[in-house]
Amino acid sequence: MAQTEAQRSFQWQDETVIEIHSDEDIARIDEIFDPLLEAAPEGETVRAPVHAVVFVDTVDALKNAVSRFDAIGDEVTTFEFRFMAPVDNSEEEIHLHQVEGVPARLILSGVGDKPVNVPLLRFDLRAAAVQIQNLSWDGGSLPMSYVHANVSQYFEMKDVTVSNNRYDSKQEPDASPMFDIEPSDGAKLLARFENVSFSHNAVHSLVYIPRKNADVELQKKNLTFQENVCFPGSCASLGE
Repeated sequence: MAQTEAQRSFQWQDETVIEIHSDEDIARIDEIFDPLLEAAPEGETVRAPVHAVVFVDTVDALKNAVSRFDAIGDEVTTFEFRFMAPVDNSEEEIHLHQVEGVPARLILSGVGDKPVNVPLLRFDLRAAAVQIQNLSWDGGSLPMSYVHANVSQYFEMKDVTVSNNRYDSKQEPDASPMFDIEPSDGAKLLARFENVSFSHNAVHSLVYIPRKNADVELQKKNLTFQENVCFPGSCASLGE
């Protein structure tokens, strides 16, 4: 019997949400994490069942948020970067890697009635689950991926717009998909796209999900393509 949409939807564990504004909030996370670490057998990876949230509204705030992730990202089961305002400049790719052991989740989200624009931000992500929500990449010109995600369980783009991006055709040999989703070897991955729009992009390719060494289930709801041009060929591989 075929599963219903509700049965197939991705579920995550119960967590305590802690918004990080100061060192006192970090201490609250340590109060949950430290006893778990002390009780664990030597060498065992543990995480506190905490959904940590950092807030981003400027490039400096983004750098501070990345520093927070570097400090406590491996202590929690979910780490969320919540964009409160557009951030349109980044000096380098942002690396957010969760170590393997206990499954962990990364979230990039925008706050507001419409997607928050982050046109020049590039992310290299690694986690069991990655969710991208209410963000926009509009008007960028980088010849490389905006998001590269190595995932083993779940990938989601929801309420996302990708428009008016241009890759210089002279740099095409070095270009890569805008969203490069790499399942871990042997993964059983659910990749879900809901309310996602790609329009007026002239790029290498839009989204790429290799399936050679993984079992990938693709779910699509309100996924649209409009007047995109891709250098190697068709842009509509996820719309077929």
